[in-house]
Amino acid sequence: DNVIRIDPTTGDRVVVSGCTGSPIFPGCTLVGSGPGGFLAPADVAVEADGSILVMDEGSSTLYRADPVTGDRSIVSSDTVGSGVVGFGIASLIAVESDGTILVFSRQFNALFRVDPVTGNRTILSQDSTLLITPIGTGKVFGVTSQMAVAANGGILFASERLPGEGYVLRVDPVTGDRPWTQKN
Repeated sequence: DNVIRIDPTTGDRVVVSGCTGSPIFPGCTLVGSGPGGFLAPADVAVEADGSILVMDEGSSTLYRADPVTGDRSIVSSDTVGSGVVGFGIASLIAVESDGTILVFSRQFNALFRVDPVTGNRTILSQDSTLLITPIGTGKVFGVTSQMAVAANGGILFASERLPGEGYVLRVDPVTGDRPWTQKN
């Protein structure tokens, strides 16, 4: 229920934003001001200006936290920004070189592209018909554990379809296609 900064030299930890004083939400003291607190933060990423992005799986909300004050604002959610649907259960985030935010929804097996100013959401790639007609062709997302943006702009996922069938999936940032890159 919080974002913690760890000093790489000493290992000391300090709450940057969210709940402190109690591990049980909502009976805690919030660090930083702004809407609510985090219910179940699933992933974090850092924007070019140092702002911290937090994908809160518990509220299906993408937050931005000030790294100094801990103040929170909502970037995108069911009520902030527009799009065909909200994130559902979203678990991974990354930032593209132009500052656009990527959010992966494991509930919908969909990769969203989020405008960092308006919070508007578009679906870049989806491998099922849970929301709309699938977008992009290729391998299914499977059970994803990590997402990163490569130097060439490609979007990479560590995934597995079945236990023991792990692979690296690349998503084309223009077409949403998902060619199979590497298998364990």
